[in-house]
Amino acid sequence: MNFRSRGGPSSSSITTRKKSAESTSNNKRQKTAAPPLEQGEDVIWKTNGPGAKRLVALFRLFLESDGKLGIDPQERNSKKIRDEIYPAFPEFHCYKQNRFSFNYISTANKFDVAFEKEGTRKIGTV
Repeated sequence: MNFRSRGGPSSSSITTRKKSAESTSNNKRQKTAAPPLEQGEDVIWKTNGPGAKRLVALFRLFLESDGKLGIDPQERNSKKIRDEIYPAFPEFHCYKQNRFSFNYISTANKFDVAFEKEGTRKIGTV
């Protein structure tokens, strides 16, 4: 009995499937290129990015040190943020100075909400 006569796959259909699988994997490889390095003044602020995480760490440091270290999360004056806080912390200089106050205020607002929620959560069974 011939394999083809029983309705099984022919050798030509097997090679076609292999080629289509290879082309699909090549397409996937092209789409997953490495992101560009973040350098210079064109770094984009991300809500969960390294800049926001560093800012939250400085907020926490301020609260833990009773205002001696870190950055005050209650500061909302755009001019003060842009002219005093931004120059004082060189790790934020990779972000655009004119957008930093907006990103700072947004991160501070999210920090306040998360901090309030953190204080109202119950730990363990009550």
